[in-house]
Amino acid sequence: GDGFIENGILKVFMTGFYQAKPGDWGFAWTSANIATFSLPEIKLERIDHFNYPGIHEIHWGHAVCDGDEHHTYIYGAEDKSKNLYVARAPKGNILAPWEFYNGSEWVKDSRQSKPMLAIQGSEQFSVFKLNDKYVLVVQEGGFMTGEIVSYYSDSPWTGWKNRKVLCHTRLPDDVTSTANLFAYNSLAHPQFIENGQLLISSCINSFVVEDVFRDASKYRPVFLRVPVSRIFEE
Repeated sequence: GDGFIENGILKVFMTGFYQAKPGDWGFAWTSANIATFSLPEIKLERIDHFNYPGIHEIHWGHAVCDGDEHHTYIYGAEDKSKNLYVARAPKGNILAPWEFYNGSEWVKDSRQSKPMLAIQGSEQFSVFKLNDKYVLVVQEGGFMTGEIVSYYSDSPWTGWKNRKVLCHTRLPDDVTSTANLFAYNSLAHPQFIENGQLLISSCINSFVVEDVFRDASKYRPVFLRVPVSRIFEE
């Protein structure tokens, strides 16, 4: 999952999985956890486990926004629909009880969570503060469309608008064959903005798992850049 610095300590969300069915794609989500690492040596200090049940299975921690003065915002995608959800914790204390957005207000019961954005998003996505706005970058529509889109808002939990297709995922051109390959979980890296361009990564994998054992270059990230100005064009 996503990571951030809290009180000089590195916090990283980690997702638990288990083998629910036979086969390479038989894994299933089981829990959200957060690992604490000391800095600068990046030594694992502890792992804390969360239990925030929902009416739908929501994979929390795949995006974090720490740009607000009072709260850290934690995002998740619903397992089946891929709608995007948001929770929040007090700034500086991610382990405190979370609040959950129910479509109109913040509540303490995770089972009352409602989507902050009803789209078919990717499992992982990005929310960050830029130019005094909150920006959401997500691969929308599933593996086959490959549309990497942006929204922005004055708020990190609601009011998302100005949908823009920034680019499309691309497959690497230096592999022996792109047959069976797909791109997924596109992320923005705003800390690497250069010359007014935002760095975006996507993961590459194969629908045929044996492919990545025969050619390791088929299982890796690829990167591209898009103009930041495109996000804010009306």
